[in-house]
Amino acid sequence: MEPLKDKQVSDKLYSSTPLSKKNFIHEHDLNEINERYKMFGPMDSGSFGVVYRALDTQYNVPCAIKLIRFPDQAIGDQTEIDAYLLEFRLLRDLDHPNILRLIEVFKNEEKLCLVTEICKGENLAEVLNKPENNYSEQEVAFIIWQLLLAVNYCHKHDICHRDIKLDNILLDQ
Repeated sequence: MEPLKDKQVSDKLYSSTPLSKKNFIHEHDLNEINERYKMFGPMDSGSFGVVYRALDTQYNVPCAIKLIRFPDQAIGDQTEIDAYLLEFRLLRDLDHPNILRLIEVFKNEEKLCLVTEICKGENLAEVLNKPENNYSEQEVAFIIWQLLLAVNYCHKHDICHRDIKLDNILLDQ
């Protein structure tokens, strides 16, 4: 079976699954994530976790899985864990072409696994650090415009990003 390429078909599949916006956070053993998703090599890593390329084996759709380890001080601190979960519930409701879609979340006492749509491009910091980088003024304006559209969308939904930086801006091409 060929992986789906059309984002609209992918959207229909995910919107028709039993993963409603109310129950997309699964408080189960993280081993259950392996029943639905096949994880491949890491795509990126940061201070909070590692992002893996993955495949939704139920629908044969590529995706990304971010494994987040709770900081030691957060383990057992339900207030901090609840803050993470509230943020993910807010993200789940966002639907904008310039914002990665959060599909579902798996969690246990020590880790969270976020399943998102995949962005195959590099982050803006990596792109700008390349010696062959030679963006025109129009191309830079386009990137900034796309970023502003996404930020404006968040603000209209009473969401403030709080961590806008070049490393967090992913380019799809």
